[in-house]
Amino acid sequence: GLAGMTAALEMARQGFEVHLIEKDSDLGGNLRNLHHTIEGHDIRDFLDSLIKQVENNPLIHVYKNARIEDIEGYVGNYKTRFKTETRSFSSIKTHQKVDQKKGQPMDNHESDVRNNKPDMQEIEHGVIIVATGAQESIPREYAYGEDKRVMTLLEFEKWLSSEEPEIRHPDPKSVVMIQCVGSREEDHPYCSRVCCTGAIKNALSLKEKHPDADVFILYRDVRTYGTKEKYYREARDKGIIFVRYDQDRKPEVQSGKNGLIIKVMDPILDRDLELEAELLVLSSCMIPNEGTEDLAMMLKVPLNTDGFFLEAHMKLRPVDFATEGIFMAGTCHAPKFIDETISQASAAVSRACTILSKNTYQAEAAIACVNEDICSGCGICKTVCSYNAIEIVAEGEKSKAQVTDALCKGCGACAAACPSGAMEQKGFKSTQLLAMVDAALE
Repeated sequence: GLAGMTAALEMARQGFEVHLIEKDSDLGGNLRNLHHTIEGHDIRDFLDSLIKQVENNPLIHVYKNARIEDIEGYVGNYKTRFKTETRSFSSIKTHQKVDQKKGQPMDNHESDVRNNKPDMQEIEHGVIIVATGAQESIPREYAYGEDKRVMTLLEFEKWLSSEEPEIRHPDPKSVVMIQCVGSREEDHPYCSRVCCTGAIKNALSLKEKHPDADVFILYRDVRTYGTKEKYYREARDKGIIFVRYDQDRKPEVQSGKNGLIIKVMDPILDRDLELEAELLVLSSCMIPNEGTEDLAMMLKVPLNTDGFFLEAHMKLRPVDFATEGIFMAGTCHAPKFIDETISQASAAVSRACTILSKNTYQAEAAIACVNEDICSGCGICKTVCSYNAIEIVAEGEKSKAQVTDALCKGCGACAAACPSGAMEQKGFKSTQLLAMVDAALE
């Protein structure tokens, strides 16, 4: 989608090689469902140009119809295995590989794509940018799927822009749009952000093509924030009627002789309204794409309560994960507009380049260390480690804990949980802490 392609191009412009893994047969993501912005820009031309730049860039390798099977490793030393229906590659240039013990890069080496199976490929890479996007949910109410005159916001935009006779409907004399379908409710308590602007954009387009059509937008709150507020005022000036409804008294939809009958309680007029519409458009909520949870488990990164990827810090690290070397961009993080997606993708590239542009990776100083003489390999330290920096390795008949320095953030949780005292933190070992206590008591 937009975030992934933007990130790939920006990364390639910095001189780094990029592997773009796409699950569909075509690039584009949600941009394929849009035709123009509310400002009037042609999205199709922009999308075609973007795809052409990506596919013609020699530093960007695109894999379509791809499914990620496994991701392992850590910052500077990731390894991803995925399946593709068609083979589409190539060689990979020199990368830095990080020494597991010291967190320092070893000698440059020539990496390559290995085909373990006819349809399985493997690449080694230094960082990851997650741009898996989101999707429009399928409405479960208002007769959607039961009546062909009921459609979603994206379906309506396709209808407006299509010249195909089997898609085009006779010129409508009345259209009703219902906002917040599935959003700001118990299952999806968040606002999908783009719906109000999308509805007003399509309403203005409809009015431009059919000035005599009656257009009603049933809303709970209009959220055309920032500079987009002027389009809300423009819609009102052009005769588009906004009717507010309460969540506990949602609109009701019935089939009539000449169209659909939408009943809604107007709290301002304090009376029930009955609207007759030839088309009903539902602004359904935006939800994470399928497979987001599985990918989060592979990457060992968190999701928020809504199922979107969770950043390390909203203000200080808005495109970073807590896990070093993994970044995010686009609607996989939250619903957002095109300009916001481009900005976030560029920010993710900027953060990724802070790692790739250095010859060495500097690990935390106060990291965990293991006293192998008394470690029993019980695994308690591994279960409490939030950064997956500890693994239990077997040495003959005995097991012991091993710390990956590049992953450890020195939080000290493992040292606090270790029952034998074998796990300690550099700079805060038991002997050092006791010496501090003795000095304070003197």
